Amino acid sequence: DLHYPLRRQRQMCIRDRKIACGSSVETDIEVRSGQIEEVIVAYADEFDADLIVVGSPNRSWLETFLDTSVARKVTRSALCPVLVVPEPA
Repeated sequence: DLHYPLRRQRQMCIRDRKIACGSSVETDIEVRSGQIEEVIVAYADEFDADLIVVGSPNRSWLETFLDTSVARKVTRSALCPVLVVPEPA
C-alpha cells in the first residue's frame, strides 16, 4: 500500500492529540485520491454521514470571492449538514 507511511504518520499524530486533550472520540484514517470536495462528499454519502466537519482558512472577502474554498464547495454539494470551522485568528 503506497499510502501506508502517510496513514501511519497521521494515525500517530491523531493519537497524540487525543491523548493531549483527553478525548475518547473514535477516529479512522482514510486516504483517497480525486478532487477534494468530490471525494469528501462521496465518502459522506457512502457512509451515510450525519454531518461533515471541514476547516476553512481566514481570508478576506476578495480572496473568498475570487477563489472558492473546499469548504464552500462541500457545503454546496453535500446531502448532509456541513459544519465549517474557521481557522483560529
